[in-house]
Amino acid sequence: MPVSRLTRRRRSSLGLTSLNPVKPGNYGIAVSPRNVTFAPNVTPGTFVEETEGDDLAAEVPPPSDALFPPAETPAPAPPRRRAPPGKRRSQGYIPRPPNAFMLFRANFVRQKHVPGSIETNHGSLSKIIGNCWKALPEQEKKIWESRAKKAKAEHKEMYPHYRFKPVHNKNKNKDKKSKAPVDEPDERRCEEVAQLLLEGKKGDELAAAVRRL
Repeated sequence: MPVSRLTRRRRSSLGLTSLNPVKPGNYGIAVSPRNVTFAPNVTPGTFVEETEGDDLAAEVPPPSDALFPPAETPAPAPPRRRAPPGKRRSQGYIPRPPNAFMLFRANFVRQKHVPGSIETNHGSLSKIIGNCWKALPEQEKKIWESRAKKAKAEHKEMYPHYRFKPVHNKNKNKDKKSKAPVDEPDERRCEEVAQLLLEGKKGDELAAAVRRL
């Protein structure tokens, strides 16, 4: 009779468990887990939302009151210069696509917004252009940003397997230590010349204003 006793015990235990109150909840419904994604650590200044076709977006037309509008004719190809033997590029070297500031700078120099009669030092000229870029209205910056996207898309089409590989200079720290101290009068002059350009002064008016500095 052990088999019958075991069966009765199982039935009685099942009967007891069925009397337990059922807790509220969803039963028999498979709830799919939500996909949670976390954004990287970005700031409003660094975050750029990329969408498909961003690189091929139409160019932003320059506003009618643009301070430094793009040249109407396309820039000619830069002449090839013979580099010294120690600084010659490898045969498979691929240049990086230009960014917005590089395009703005090339256009600025080409249109001679600061003629040689005002500034002949390339370092000071770069500082003046940099100050102008920092203070440039966002609407005008978008012109160069859209052109940079177009240049990047063309570069990608021309060199589909290109990957940027930064070159680390071992002597960088040594160069920093041996760098000449900042020339404060020159820094101030570059800022003042940039301010005159941002005020819309050009040609003879700009030259006269620079002489009064």
